[in-house]
Amino acid sequence: MMVCRTLDFVKKFSRLRLFTSSNAIAMLSLSAVPTARSLHATSLRCCHLAIHSNGDCLEINAVGLQQPLQLHYAWLRGHCYCDKCYSKATYQKIFDLHCLSLFEKPVDIHLEDQNLSIKWTDGHQSLFHIDWLIKNSYSGYKQTSKKTESYWNSNKIKELNPEHVTFEKFMNTECGVKLLLSNVLTYGIGMVEHVPATLEATQQVVERICPPQENLFGKMWQFATQPVHSDTAYSSVYLGAHTDGTYFEDCPG
Repeated sequence: MMVCRTLDFVKKFSRLRLFTSSNAIAMLSLSAVPTARSLHATSLRCCHLAIHSNGDCLEINAVGLQQPLQLHYAWLRGHCYCDKCYSKATYQKIFDLHCLSLFEKPVDIHLEDQNLSIKWTDGHQSLFHIDWLIKNSYSGYKQTSKKTESYWNSNKIKELNPEHVTFEKFMNTECGVKLLLSNVLTYGIGMVEHVPATLEATQQVVERICPPQENLFGKMWQFATQPVHSDTAYSSVYLGAHTDGTYFEDCPG
């Protein structure tokens, strides 16, 4: 059996471990400033939207939200994507975030159709589409992101029968990679079938997703029953549930 430790990749994935068994199946387991003049004590409403100031953040109510969006003013200022703050050619921010105050507040806020317009103390103007705020803010993402996790046991997984992806499809198509990662997101595990039982092929599968993580064994290593090692992992003794490599800075699993 060949084992590889990999780097963190995608937000929702933690560490991945990949195994290649004799039947050639690879498995991934896995200072004070003015408050907004336009807000005062009442909410502004437009197109089923309501906004009001709440301390250091702005609250937005919209149809379909379970609870109001809470957007800190410092976050809003730092996420302005106008031409003065963001380069659409390089996809990089050109505004110095170190110039921001954690207590940043606007001097004027109003709604223009489905856009939120904010004027800051330095005179800068920011414009945000409400849909963008819902999809990209920390508060909105929690409410709109779809949870795909499916919990299972040995009987349930047989019923679910997640689709496997072949080595050829995984290595040569984007849909193969998407299928595997989708299974990892949903079930916590994904299968790549018909992987040649070699260290090189295993590394190819790993590197299709992310670079292997270097450790004291190198990037890739393999082990088998070798009594010379004082370690049950190198024996034929059954290993129950356990955590490997706890002496590593970043242990697997």
